[in-house]
Amino acid sequence: RISRIFRMAPELGTMVTALMAAIRSVSSTFLLIVGLMYVFSIVLTSWAKQQDAMAGVDEMDGLSWDELFGKLWRSYLTLMQVLVFDDTFVIIRTAFKTEQYIGWSLLIFLILGAFTILNMLIAVLCEIVSETKASEQEKMMRRKVD
Repeated sequence: RISRIFRMAPELGTMVTALMAAIRSVSSTFLLIVGLMYVFSIVLTSWAKQQDAMAGVDEMDGLSWDELFGKLWRSYLTLMQVLVFDDTFVIIRTAFKTEQYIGWSLLIFLILGAFTILNMLIAVLCEIVSETKASEQEKMMRRKVD
């Protein structure tokens, strides 16, 4: 049944083939993003612990720095939120008000993670899909000639 679906919609087969070819690139990009998030999570978690220990907690739309960066997993979650631009600039602006270097750290993370690495992933995926499509079209032409 699956082979009939692929015969009826050859584009679906091309996409599946392209996804299989892109597994290595996608996993490499995933590891790069996780490593980048790990480094920034350590920095931000240690800063948040110092921030809460030094003085009163800065409130940001009802959230404290401890709720955003207090533990490593919270920092990962907040950095994922920054990567998908969900309240990113509220966090960054408040960080700039509190500590300049934390605001700059978040901006550097945003530039490296969202703009550089994820755009490289999109470019690699587009290249793989176009190569796969060209090879699939060449195979189809050969079948028609034979």
